[in-house]
Amino acid sequence: MRSWLVLSRPNVCREEQLTLVRLSRPCAQAFIDTIQFWKQGCSGPRWCVGYERRIRYYIIYRHVYATEHQTVFRCCPGWIQWDDEPGCFSSLSSLGTHFSGRECSYQDTRQCLCSQGFHGPHCQY
Repeated sequence: MRSWLVLSRPNVCREEQLTLVRLSRPCAQAFIDTIQFWKQGCSGPRWCVGYERRIRYYIIYRHVYATEHQTVFRCCPGWIQWDDEPGCFSSLSSLGTHFSGRECSYQDTRQCLCSQGFHGPHCQY
């Protein structure tokens, strides 16, 4: 419901909050592998198969959780945002105020049903 609020708009305050974030961290893992190779001098001048153990490495990613400070913008105390207003123009003390004889709904939509000829968030125009 809220549009993007920015600090330069009326009655918008900056708030710092802690947020839990998941980060992927690289981690090297080692494992022992047996490899097959051809070697000389087995019995005569012939080649034969030999086996050798070697250490191999690969990268895996582990999830680590950390808290980070994030800046969010909200309406300052005592103010609300109506519809898609660019700021927080409506005072909480004006809730229920209507100009054209109509009641306002403050549930999910927070809109007034204006009489014919009136418009605006509080039917004030």
